[in-house]
Parts: sequence; C-alpha cells; structure tokens
Amino acid sequence: MRTQTIHRSGFVALAAALVLLGPLAHTHGSLASSRHFVAPRILRRLPFNEASSVQADPRTGRIWVTQAAPTYITGTSHADDGITVLAPGTYKTLKRLQWVGTEPATDVIFDANTAYVVLANSELVLIDTRTYRVLRTVKLGLPADSEQSLAIDKAARHLYVTGPHVTVYSLSTLKKVGTLAATGESVAVDPVTNEVWSDNYSAATAQVFDAFSDRLIRTIQIGAPGRPKGCEDSCKVIPAGSDGLAINPATDTVYVDDTNSGQLFVINGHTYRWVKFIQATTPGTYWAAVDAKRNLTYSINDNTSTLNVIDGNSNNQLTHLSIGVPQGPKGCDIFGYQQHCTIGGSGSANVSVDTVNGDVYVANYGDTAFVAAGYLQKPSTAGNVVVLSPGRWH
Repeated sequence: MRTQTIHRSGFVALAAALVLLGPLAHTHGSLASSRHFVAPRILRRLPFNEASSVQADPRTGRIWVTQAAPTYITGTSHADDGITVLAPGTYKTLKRLQWVGTEPATDVIFDANTAYVVLANSELVLIDTRTYRVLRTVKLGLPADSEQSLAIDKAARHLYVTGPHVTVYSLSTLKKVGTLAATGESVAVDPVTNEVWSDNYSAATAQVFDAFSDRLIRTIQIGAPGRPKGCEDSCKVIPAGSDGLAINPATDTVYVDDTNSGQLFVINGHTYRWVKFIQATTPGTYWAAVDAKRNLTYSINDNTSTLNVIDGNSNNQLTHLSIGVPQGPKGCDIFGYQQHCTIGGSGSANVSVDTVNGDVYVANYGDTAFVAAGYLQKPSTAGNVVVLSPGRWH
C-alpha cells in the first residue's frame, strides 16, 4: 500500500498557511458586512400626458408607453391616448400609434416579435415590434373601460386578460378558451411553476391557478374585504383591498399590494402562505415589479408618488425615493367623492423593470381634478415617465 509522507517542513508550511487563512477569512467577512446598497437614481423625466403603463421589449429594449386618459373625469381630453415607442438610451420617439377615436391603450405585453396591446374599448391589437405594422385586431368581448391588464404563459400558450374576470385566450388563435374563477384586478404568471396568480380588490384575496388546466389551486386571504357587498366606487372605501402583484420566479416569492392599507404582502409561492408584510408610510401602494437578476422588488405608492425598493433576500425595505408630486391634501379620497376636494400630484400608475439593462420605469398619469357635487372636474394633462437606474449592491 502506497503511503504519503509529510515532512516537518510540510507541517511548518501548513501551519503558516492556516495562520494566513485566518485573517484572510475574517477580512472577507468584514468586506461582506460592509456591503452597502446603492439606491436607484432618476435619469430622466419624459413628459407623457396620462401615462398608464410603460414596458420594455425584452428583445430590443425599446420602451413602449401606453397613454389612457381616465373616463371618470368630466372634460378629459383623449388627444394623447395611444402608444409611443421610444429608443433605449436616447428616449427618442421611434413610433406613435393611435387608433380611431384615439382609443386609450391600457397595457402592453410581448411574445417573440409581437406586442399585444389592449385598448379600453376591449379590443386587442397585435403589432409587429420590428415594423410596427398592425397584424391583427381582435374584439375580446369584455366590458369597455374595465381595468384590463395582460399576462402570458409561454408554456401553456395562453394569454390572460383581466376585467371583470380573468379571461383566457389561446395565443395561437386568440379565441377564448376559458375563464378563471377570479375577479382579477391584475394577473401575473410564474414561468417556472406555470401558475397564474390573480388578485381581487374587493375580496382582498390572491388566487393561484394551474396554467394548463385553469384549476384553482389556492385562495389566499390578504386582508379584510375592501368594500361592502354591492358597494361600488361611490361608497367610502374601508382599509384593505389587493390591487397589483408581482412574482420573483428565482425565489418563488409573490408580492401583493394592498392599496388601502399601504401594505405589501410577501407570499411564499411554494406554501401559499404570506410570510411578511411591508408597511408603506401611507396608504396607496399600487403596483410592484421584480428585478429577478438583482433580486430586488420595486413598489410604487400612488398617493405619495414614491418608489419603495425591497431586498429579495430579507424582504426588508432598503430605501424609498420621491418620483413625483404627492396627491394631497391628506385625507382627500378620489373614490370617496368628497365634496370640494382638490386632488393633485403625479399619480403613479405602473412600475416595470427593463430586463435588458435593468433600468426602472414608472408611469405617472398626473391627474389633477376638483371634486364638486360628486363629480371629478377640471383635469390637468400633466404626467410623465420616470427613468431610473437599477438599485445595486456595492
């Protein structure tokens, strides 16, 4: 049997090496503990009247901004409704798309070289992202002016459209193939588990479905129901009401916004249990987006026009920064229709992450209205898209 012999000189060298390794390991730990977070920085403010959403094409990085003036404010101009495509980096306009009657565009999503744009009149427009040619227009048969957002499951080849329920369409034929048992305000897909998540504002719940069978897997209670049964926007909203969600497929974590309480609920996507909630400074948390590459979550507060940045490991809030003008004065409720109440500010409607370069985009719709006799009047046309550098660890 062959044996290995270590001479005394070898022991000396080994001991010396261990002595050196001790301080080296300690230094490495000190460096790790001194790691600090570099907050996002505002790079540009791009003027866009009534910006309703902003998304970057994952193939080209081109920025698609949808504009949709609200229908609930009297005297609103729809001259700017439509879509503007911007060049990344320079933010120059590459294409401006509008439809007959300047129909508002509410959301856009991408699959390969096709952009799917949903309009407020419940039409779906397919656009070639290379030529901007309209490929097809499909009537979805959903109620007009309902809050419509989009999601795609590429494995199941399904397109999901919210409002007033989550309707399932085949990506191949664009024919309706199902309806999820959910009254969805927003919808998102986990591409790893092929699960579809939707939230319900009035019931304050999040629901999980199988993308292939449309089977309901779980209903998760987020808080107390947001409105009494049968109560519409004319009723005073009580605290609670989920309205926006985002999924981090890398950590199997789901983030659900509770608009009225200002809480961001963190849910374990494997156990379907919420493990934490992050309290915003004031009610108004409205939308969230995940940067899976940097393991960060961004959440916007509609009332205060702030962007909250959350660490994906600890789910602690790292920082928050102002991205617009708060909607004051305090206690002024746009949906409560308080008498003689001026509602101003930027009004953040959407946040998204550019998967190409990591930039963060926030759409500020910029409504300003005067509430009198139960109606919203005298709107402004302010609004913008805020471009921010990605948060990072240094």
